[in-house]
Amino acid sequence: IDKDITPAGECYYRLSQTDYDGVEVTFPLISIDCKQNAGFSLVGVVPNPTIGQLNVFFNTNKPDIIHVNITDMLGQQLVSTSINPTNGLNTVIFDVTDLSVGSYFVKVDNGVVSYVKKIVKK
Repeated sequence: IDKDITPAGECYYRLSQTDYDGVEVTFPLISIDCKQNAGFSLVGVVPNPTIGQLNVFFNTNKPDIIHVNITDMLGQQLVSTSINPTNGLNTVIFDVTDLSVGSYFVKVDNGVVSYVKKIVKK
């Protein structure tokens, strides 16, 4: 993904993934209003449902540390990372192949605002 230096208006992104076995998957196009989402926002979590790799996309215009974690339905944290984001669209990639089949939550938090998205692991 190329990062927009000065995004304006509607922005479109498409993720393409090639696995080690050569299988290529192209995910649906994501459309966001870059001006409206210029602050901090969760853009998307794909693929959902997933079997292995999970891509979390978020926008930010501040260098605040972003915490991204995956919890089970009881709220127990299973996977967590913190990143120093760049201005614009950022991506965090999780390998969830070791998680059991079921439902989970992805939380993206900048210390002031947090977003939660339900995901399904097949």
